[in-house]
Amino acid sequence: MFVGARALHCIAGAVALCATTIAAADTAYVANAGQAGTGPSTVSVIDTGSNTVIRTINVGDQPRTIAANPVTRMVYVANEGNGATGGAGGSVSVIDGRTNTVVATIPFPNGFPYGIATAGQRAYVAGFSNSVSVISATTNSVIATIPIAGGCCGVGSEPLALAVTPSGSRVYSANFIASTVSAIDTTSLR
Repeated sequence: MFVGARALHCIAGAVALCATTIAAADTAYVANAGQAGTGPSTVSVIDTGSNTVIRTINVGDQPRTIAANPVTRMVYVANEGNGATGGAGGSVSVIDGRTNTVVATIPFPNGFPYGIATAGQRAYVAGFSNSVSVISATTNSVIATIPIAGGCCGVGSEPLALAVTPSGSRVYSANFIASTVSAIDTTSLR
């Protein structure tokens, strides 16, 4: 059974290091955003009873946020990528929470994925773009793209963070450039 506990830990320094943690039963998943010269991009799987790393999983470039789906027992990792510097584009890594292995890597078609949330048989991904992408938990593919209006100067709204209501009926998007919050109905995807 997944626990909905989430925490964002950032350590300020010459290079900002951020780790997103989400707990799944007796396990926590921590994103380690490796960049050129700083090591690989991984997710650490931590046994919360003993506070020890029990597995390290390679994922896409620069993992940013993690969401666990209690229905499918899958863990979704938003990998920002480093396409802006000529490297790999963004993706979403899907980790099976039972085996702690990557079972799919989904290319992210819109911007650089940053925020991620799950509800039922779907994952919702926001990134530096004008939309939120919807991933099917059964096919591990993008099944819809929801436009988010707003923004300025031709940049767009740039949705970055997502939250799901306890019922799963709505997803809320915090939009960086537009300084707004958008509500998405999970049935109509509008």
